[in-house]
Amino acid sequence: MKKKCFILVLAFVLIATLVFAGGKKEEETPTTAPGEPQYGGTFTYTYWSITKADPPSPDIQDELYISTRWLSPVQEMPLIADFEKYGPRGTGESQFSMAGYIPDKFQKGHLLESWEVTPEKITWHVRPGIYWAADNVDWMENRELTAQDMVDDIIYFKGADSKGKFLRDLTGEIYATDKYTLVIETPGGFDITLMYKLGYEDRALISPPEMVVAGADKWENQVGTGPFMFKEYVVGSHMTFERNPNYWDTTVINGTEYQIPFFDEWVQPIIPDASTLVAALRTGKIDYDWSVDARHWETLDTTAPELETLKSPGNSGFLIFLKVDEPPFDNIDIRRAVMIGTDIKAFGDLLGIGPVPILFYPTLPGTGGVFTPVKDLPASSRELFDYNPTLAKQMIADVYPDGLEIDYYAESEAFALDQASLLKFQWEKIGVDVTIKSFDAVTHDKHLYDRTYRHVLGARHGSADPKHTLEWSVTGDARNWAGYSNEWFDEQMALVKSEPDADERNRILKEMTLHIISQVTTIGLSPTPEASYWWPWVKNYYGEACVLDKAIAPVLARAWLDQDLKAKMGY
Repeated sequence: MKKKCFILVLAFVLIATLVFAGGKKEEETPTTAPGEPQYGGTFTYTYWSITKADPPSPDIQDELYISTRWLSPVQEMPLIADFEKYGPRGTGESQFSMAGYIPDKFQKGHLLESWEVTPEKITWHVRPGIYWAADNVDWMENRELTAQDMVDDIIYFKGADSKGKFLRDLTGEIYATDKYTLVIETPGGFDITLMYKLGYEDRALISPPEMVVAGADKWENQVGTGPFMFKEYVVGSHMTFERNPNYWDTTVINGTEYQIPFFDEWVQPIIPDASTLVAALRTGKIDYDWSVDARHWETLDTTAPELETLKSPGNSGFLIFLKVDEPPFDNIDIRRAVMIGTDIKAFGDLLGIGPVPILFYPTLPGTGGVFTPVKDLPASSRELFDYNPTLAKQMIADVYPDGLEIDYYAESEAFALDQASLLKFQWEKIGVDVTIKSFDAVTHDKHLYDRTYRHVLGARHGSADPKHTLEWSVTGDARNWAGYSNEWFDEQMALVKSEPDADERNRILKEMTLHIISQVTTIGLSPTPEASYWWPWVKNYYGEACVLDKAIAPVLARAWLDQDLKAKMGY
């Protein structure tokens, strides 16, 4: 079963190579020789879609997932990808660039030493000798992590209004049996998504119970077991983390074991404007950016050719969610009409990197056994991808002779507004008058998760694992942003979650994928190709980007700054 998952990953990587071939940097993994490690220095990191705005509340019960991206240097998760063994620095079996999807073969314990799963319960064994790094607060000692800490953390998250629902539905009692062992009861039977959602999804960061008492919504109260500790947050400017001198993990380089991390400080600047960020990266003020938008690749490649880069098709896409439980999109004919009246290729052209797939949601190309190419779709679904504004206009007029007026909720970032303007232009041709409503990143995200938008919302979302993207259409799921509900579909997802055989799971997932495409709950405008860029003075880093759910701190804790090389290069 694990081998089949690995073949799926290889298929996706092959697709990525074909799509992005054309230059040495795109085809090959950078191989910066590590040399001898150096301690010290300040590492500057950006992940523009996250660090372009001030972070929201870090309290997990506030359900603002963006905060988890800021917390990853401080707090850790139960599971992790075994990137040192299977990644570029090991066997090379995976590049670890697929967000939200770590096949079983590549998983290992991080805060956990081991675990067992039965239909009735999950048993976790906490790794002894891990300590909370609480030097930044005066209300807690640097005590050892215990099983009860994890119990308290999971129970606290179960209290979240929306995202905690999946835990309330899937788990029973959660309790510690000794200092290092906890049990998560599953009275309804084991669900394969639990180990992902509790193990390495973005919200799976573990925090101490004392932090909840002190105020979990305050950044200065954030405490974890990670390689760095919170140091400073300046609104509109930056967040800084400092080295945890007592971090529990180590790494082996050239046969020698080293204490990590190597950086003294980790700084995440807040840069709202993409062009400003690119300029800072180009001039060496930023050491590493996790994901540079495709429209800036040419600029960086030509003006700063010394930058290392790794490019991939990405795991997500620019999507528009139609609110299908309210007029006018409760009518499937109207949903079909607006998709037929959407020139999807034009949105791919906005990226400026050449042709990209027009079908990538809810299943990515290359997802073996699940993905169906457009040419092989049923005729009624193939029609959705044949841009035909004349037909679309007639379909709208048949139901709304005077045309439609709708709201489109967009993020206020420039590229998102470009997409919104293009959609407005295209839909005006088919009798749909679009009013664009733009919001900052945090407010926009809240409209999405709380489903307080009207009619249509555009956002960047996705996952390499089709179980996750398809689950977003299950009745009552916290990420069912379109509001879709179908009894047959819900039953099929229940079968997937309890099915141990990978081939049978894929068969069901393929049918579910075809169903969701036909229902037009969500329209994929374009995939979101991704590229990490970093300077050669960032040593012992090989392009790994997702060893957790879009978290990279464990990888960068093993990197160091070659200050001599940086000075030699003139920075």
